[in-house]
Amino acid sequence: MIRVNNLVKYLGEEKILDDINLSVKEGSIYGLIGPNGAGKSTLIRNMVGIYTPDEGEVLLNGMNVQKEVQIREKLGYVPDFQNF
Repeated sequence: MIRVNNLVKYLGEEKILDDINLSVKEGSIYGLIGPNGAGKSTLIRNMVGIYTPDEGEVLLNGMNVQKEVQIREKLGYVPDFQNF
């Protein structure tokens, strides 16, 4: 299970995510829908450990994604654009 608890993220002075809470049960499929700049990519980057939340936490099977390196080894992320 994935749990996002009270997630807040700033990029510079701008608050991108404001108190996000989400629970995804094992075996579920979810889609994030919203306009450009809504925070979808920022949320995913926090969920996989690329970004560090300013407040809150992301848990995967009860383990904090930021604090437990072994849980990040089980995650993957493919962005829309490659910066190579």
